[in-house]
Order: sequence, then structure tokens, then C-alpha cells
Amino acid sequence: MAWNIEHGRKIDQAIDEIQSTPELASSDIILVQEMSPDSAAQLADGLDVNHVYGAVADSCVTGLPFGNAVLSRWPITGSETIPLPGVAPISPQPRCAVHATVEINGTVISAISVHLETAYMRRKGRTAQARALARHPLANRPVPTVIGGDFNSASPLAVQAIDRVMNGAAFARATDAGEPTFRRFSRPFTLDHLYARGVSGHPWKTAASGVIQTATASDHQPIWTDLRSVA
Repeated sequence: MAWNIEHGRKIDQAIDEIQSTPELASSDIILVQEMSPDSAAQLADGLDVNHVYGAVADSCVTGLPFGNAVLSRWPITGSETIPLPGVAPISPQPRCAVHATVEINGTVISAISVHLETAYMRRKGRTAQARALARHPLANRPVPTVIGGDFNSASPLAVQAIDRVMNGAAFARATDAGEPTFRRFSRPFTLDHLYARGVSGHPWKTAASGVIQTATASDHQPIWTDLRSVA
């Protein structure tokens, strides 16, 4: 699952909503954004899971480190923060992705939590951020890989641009591009996405996916996907 938990503020409520929602409570890997070190640790402790955290800047709202985390019910054996290029001309906020190496029943998996710049950056800039991540060596290890989070894709054209970048790197969409994950002034947007890539001879398929529209701990809705090997 992936969730932008707005400024890492309503963590207790987020924990309750994850634990009370079957599709979320069963998640092996959780990718979260807009977190501080303390809020990421609070979320991991409340869910009794492992986690890694990374940030490249402080929040202009809270003044705290503003980053991403990967949480896992399985051992995390390594992590790295990946800075992304460029910032918006208005309210600039450096962005990053956080990579974690997760071992599930002896299988090594790369899990990457990402947060692209806001719509104050032109679509071309956010697409360049996505491209930098898709081409990064940690996103191209010979292991099953999942990338997810807040891509700030505020229009259908922006979603299509992200899809082209990810598909070009052999990542398949694992959530519905048309199901809203955010609303502003009653307008729906699909800002949050999950992508997956298996390894040669062991592709993944999406057995099911969805958006939890009833969650209220954030201005974003959590997204989830059930990935299965077709080998």
C-alpha cells in the first residue's frame, strides 16, 4: 500500500484506519510520504513493523524533515535516499525517493517510496523527476521491484506522462489510473500510484487493487495492490 499522510500529523488515526481496513491491514509493504523521522517511527511502532526513512529537506509547513518511509512486516536489510532533480518556482520543496531492500521468505525485493514536486512545477519537471528515478540503479536491480507514492499528477496528461516513463522502464501500473486519490475544491485527482516490475521469467500481475475512499487521516486516500507471481 501507499499513502501520503498529510505532514505526518494524524498518525494515531492513520494507524487505526490501516488496522481496521482489511485491504490495508494485510499489507506486507507500506510506502508513506510527508513524514518526519518521529512520525515514521510512530507509524511503524503502532503497526509493529520495520521501517526506514529518508529526507532531503525540511517542510515549509512544520519545519521538520519532510521525507518518505518504507515500512515492512518483513526484514529490511538495506536502504538509501535518492534525491530527485529540480524544484518548483513557487514554494520550492526538494523531493526524494527512499529505497529499501526487503526479504520476503528468502526473496529479495526492492521497495521505493516516492514523492514528486507539486503542480507548481511544470509537468515536464515532474516527468524528469520520475525519469531520474526510473533510470536509477536501485530501481533497476535484477529483483522484483515496486515503486509507489505521491506523483502529484494533477491532470490526465500528467498521469499519462508518468505512465510512459514507468512503462518505458518496464514497470506495469498496479493501481487504477482513473480512481481519485485526492480532492481539492470538490475536484477529483489521481495523484497517487503504484507500479511493479518482476524479473525475467517471474513477472508479477495485479490480482486486485483499490483506493480506500473512507480514510480521513489525510487529504490523500491510501491505495493498495495485491501482486502475485505468475511463474
